[in-house]
Amino acid sequence: MKYMLVTIDTERDCSSDWSTSNPVTYKSVEQGIPGRLQPLFNRHGVVPTYLLGADVLEQSACVDTLKRLDGTCELGTHLHGELIDRDRTVTVVPGKETTDFSCFYDEQVEFDKLKAITSLFADRFGYAPGSFRAGCFGAGPSTLRSLERLGYRADSSVVPSERDRNHQGALRFGSAPLGPYYPDSRTDIARKGNCAVIEVPVSVKPRLFRRPLWLRPQWSSVPQMRAVLEYLERRSEGPVFANMMLHSMEIIPGASPYCQTENDVSLYLRDMDEIFGEARRRGYGFIGLSRVPELVQR
Repeated sequence: MKYMLVTIDTERDCSSDWSTSNPVTYKSVEQGIPGRLQPLFNRHGVVPTYLLGADVLEQSACVDTLKRLDGTCELGTHLHGELIDRDRTVTVVPGKETTDFSCFYDEQVEFDKLKAITSLFADRFGYAPGSFRAGCFGAGPSTLRSLERLGYRADSSVVPSERDRNHQGALRFGSAPLGPYYPDSRTDIARKGNCAVIEVPVSVKPRLFRRPLWLRPQWSSVPQMRAVLEYLERRSEGPVFANMMLHSMEIIPGASPYCQTENDVSLYLRDMDEIFGEARRRGYGFIGLSRVPELVQR
């Protein structure tokens, strides 16, 4: 069997340097998701997983928009630790970029922030979220331990073959499996272990001495994304799981470093349309992130 996931970090609009828009707007959620993304997904039977930031959860218009999607998607959470504290207070600063890796917080601080966003989600939607991604992919063993305590089923914070660095340090995911696995939540989430939360890595094709190819529009062309699918199919010893990632604001002109014009957005959506068509021809079915545990043997 072959499965494709589309996991979307769903946040406020940004600017060309990833800083928060000034003034703060949510065009990608209120307009881009229902008007551009979801119609494309519906045409192909894609079941996207929108991973919601605390700022989105605080916006009634965003929550109402997502509720109207009516079962055609999955909703989870996405933590940028600077935006929420343990008292569920959400602070969004225009012009400021969010760069913290939550796994570098004290473990209790990280847990409290994860508990706060989880509770906020449950209050808005009436059920507990089952899927998660850390902001900046900044997850570590403490993150997975906290997700386990909070009842999550799936995480998608690992990018195999990548090393991410920021002002707090570095994360190394180079040795991570390409497909879903239950990680080691004691010392290294890039290794298999006994965590109850499944890790569903972003799909990549490693390249020697160069950054890997990602299953990600704008970062990779259609032929490059096709190459990622082919690589996963060759390397898989069981079901194939292809996990595309993107940000919601990437389909609004000027709201990210990527699409700056309406023509850029059209090309971006065209590339996704092509790769979804390719996936269907190759026999992929589309699923949400929290469905993966029922399809993977421990």
